[in-house]
Amino acid sequence: MKTAAFEVSQLLQNHSGFDKDGWQEFFRNEALFAGVYVLTPGGEDTQDPHAEDEIYYVLEGQGELVSWEGERETRQSAHAGSVLFVSREVRHRFENFSAGLKLLVFFATNPK
Repeated sequence: MKTAAFEVSQLLQNHSGFDKDGWQEFFRNEALFAGVYVLTPGGEDTQDPHAEDEIYYVLEGQGELVSWEGERETRQSAHAGSVLFVSREVRHRFENFSAGLKLLVFFATNPK
């Protein structure tokens, strides 16, 4: 695939494509993959560290991205319009999210 176009509103409406954790992948090639991640109020972000670098773009809602490098904890504000980067293998999760945190997520595959 040389080009592709996606409508975020349609991706968010396709609830049948989401897994039980709120993740839906919509694109993948050898260099990157992307998806939408939806966290509902009262829910928990249970993700594990990833083998890829990732970028989050916050579409709706607000919360905090908490990450740990060793024993050092970092908290970053996440709100509509925020762009957040997490390096591969860094433990992280979203906390204190409001009425639904909707994220566009891009993963860069790591060349060997």
